[in-house]
Amino acid sequence: MQYAVPQFVDVENKIFGPISVRQFILMALCIAVIFITYKLADVGLFILITVVNVAVTIVVAFVKINGRPFHYFILNFVGAVKTPPMRVWKKEISSHKHLAAHASHEKEETPIQYIKIAQEKGETRSRLSDLALLVDTGGYYHST
Repeated sequence: MQYAVPQFVDVENKIFGPISVRQFILMALCIAVIFITYKLADVGLFILITVVNVAVTIVVAFVKINGRPFHYFILNFVGAVKTPPMRVWKKEISSHKHLAAHASHEKEETPIQYIKIAQEKGETRSRLSDLALLVDTGGYYHST
């Protein structure tokens, strides 16, 4: 059977012409904050809060970075700042797994056979392949 695949699923629903639901809600919140500050603050504070509020609302509602709404940019930026810049792998093996791995490494000769085959063919090994072998064997085999 053939099914119709929806197209343009990333397009937001529009309310009035080019204004989407998200943009309409943001503008409504902006107007509500302006009204509350008009009732509660003096003229100088009202103007300051209104200018900042309108600027932030316009940026969040209408600005797109790489075709994505601005709030996705802010969320990705905060996520990138929170994650550590360098990730360190700490391989921890319990004693039970350590014994099982040691027993299986004694039985298997595949990494060493691989090295012997590579040396017989005259292939040169890089430092990266030596480190990969060291990690794969759990530190049991060190290249010479």
